[in-house]
Amino acid sequence: MLEISIRRIERNVMKSMFADGLWEVFAGYLVLHLALIPLIGDLGLGKMLGSLVWLPMYWLVFRGVLLLKKRVIAPRIGGVRLHQLSAAGRPVLSRGIMAVLVLVNLVFAAIVFSAGSPGTWNRTAVLALFMLIAFSGASLKLRVPRFMAFGWLCSAAIMAGEWLYRTYGVSHHGIPLAMGICGGMILVSGGMRMVVFLRCNPRTGMGKMG
Repeated sequence: MLEISIRRIERNVMKSMFADGLWEVFAGYLVLHLALIPLIGDLGLGKMLGSLVWLPMYWLVFRGVLLLKKRVIAPRIGGVRLHQLSAAGRPVLSRGIMAVLVLVNLVFAAIVFSAGSPGTWNRTAVLALFMLIAFSGASLKLRVPRFMAFGWLCSAAIMAGEWLYRTYGVSHHGIPLAMGICGGMILVSGGMRMVVFLRCNPRTGMGKMG
């Protein structure tokens, strides 16, 4: 019975961590950065190296999200020190998150800059599948269903970008345009969720984040 109660607490804590929209904002920034990778490759920095140039910005944005959660979100809903729960309920470590982001960047860039088969949609399909798997994995791990919807949205954007490239000659297989719009939509979604959250949860006291 106690184990069931702890698991229920863990689920509620994890759910509350993603209720304010800040992680959607972070996900939107990630997608916007991925949208720029084909353009960064044109700067003469080397295709793979160019894709990693802005990784320090990931860290800054990530730290900014944590700071907002501590200074803005926690005073409204309080906080729970997840290390007092079981290991399954602990948040992903910052270094682990950065390692995953580096991997996502490298795989995305590797697919984008691969030769592919001329006249086929093979590379586009692989890229779309990668984004779907990445966001679906995050959705299942973090128990946030809307992240899976973001994966489908990104996949559809990549396919739409390829169609724009083949039909209207949009540069870089339409990735900067389509993924840029996709990232913007996710950012707006996160911003709207945060506005609603702040209006529904006025500041009541100093919370505590662990």
